[in-house]
Amino acid sequence: MREIASAIKKLLDAVNEVSGYIPSPSGKQALDQRKREFVKFSKRFSNTLKDFFREGQSQAVFLSAICLIHQTNLIMITVKHKCD
Repeated sequence: MREIASAIKKLLDAVNEVSGYIPSPSGKQALDQRKREFVKFSKRFSNTLKDFFREGQSQAVFLSAICLIHQTNLIMITVKHKCD
């Protein structure tokens, strides 16, 4: 679980670093919105993982992980489009 938290922190640090290279204010706002959504989904994933250790619902963990991966992809897409 610590590895997951560390990876999430590294991704957020990278997003903050990349934000400085986005030229337009609207692009920075879009990336900031994606970052907030990612944080929301990462908290949801963390709670789902805790529930898994209590109740053993693996399907919920997989669905939550897929949502978190999707949010990560949306961040990458946003960076690519706003840096062009």
